[in-house]
Amino acid sequence: MFINSCNGKETGIHIGQRCIMGITFWRHRDENNILFLHYADINRGLGGEMRKIAARLQIEIDVRVVSDLVKAEGFGAMKVLVDTLVPVAKANLWKKKAQFLLN
Repeated sequence: MFINSCNGKETGIHIGQRCIMGITFWRHRDENNILFLHYADINRGLGGEMRKIAARLQIEIDVRVVSDLVKAEGFGAMKVLVDTLVPVAKANLWKKKAQFLLN
């Protein structure tokens, strides 16, 4: 999808440097030091994506550690810490600061 939209044929929109960078990495997608992750996959199954990253890096991880990380890194945990995580949270730029972390 990203590459198709970059060629301008589907959308007719040129998106510049982001497109060039994406195509550059896409050409190397089968190399060991490149791993593409899709936000939807991370949102749907953060633990699985963490295990995928660990496998690519050849790191053994404890299932309990992954479970703890998923709890700590999920949107629910981030919403609890919204004042710390959201840029200029204390400036009250949003009606509800937690909406900044919509998933």
